[in-house]
Amino acid sequence: MERVRGSQDGERKTITVLFADIASSTALIEDRDAEDARRILKPTVDAMIDIVHHYEGITDEEGDGIMASFGAPIALEDHAVRACYAALDMQEASRIRAAEVRREFGIFLKSGLGSIPVRSLLPSSTRGQISSTCALTASQRISRREWSRLQRLARSC
Repeated sequence: MERVRGSQDGERKTITVLFADIASSTALIEDRDAEDARRILKPTVDAMIDIVHHYEGITDEEGDGIMASFGAPIALEDHAVRACYAALDMQEASRIRAAEVRREFGIFLKSGLGSIPVRSLLPSSTRGQISSTCALTASQRISRREWSRLQRLARSC
């Protein structure tokens, strides 16, 4: 851990941020009522959250997907490996859930995954939480071309 020069309230850490969502979820549920939409999407997102927590990551839920971080606020030397294992488990859980959704609702459910390393300033006041703004600000520095490359790599896992 490196102390930030000129700041006594934070430290710099390298963490891994994993993004996962249900691909084209709006199109999947646009003709459904709210209860069906929830029954289609929520179990998949809940499974993603449970998997992240299993690998000691923390999550920020956003409707049809999550942003998960590994390595903060508690440092984990193998944060990138944990994110990869979580992503692999999410892919398997999504395949299982997709089969259930196909049987019950007759639609095809697909998840998208991507992860990036982030070097970020974490305020000492986070107390067990990482700000999604903090991670997103760092992730927005990645060019669209690089983000597309990362997504292609994640899909090939």
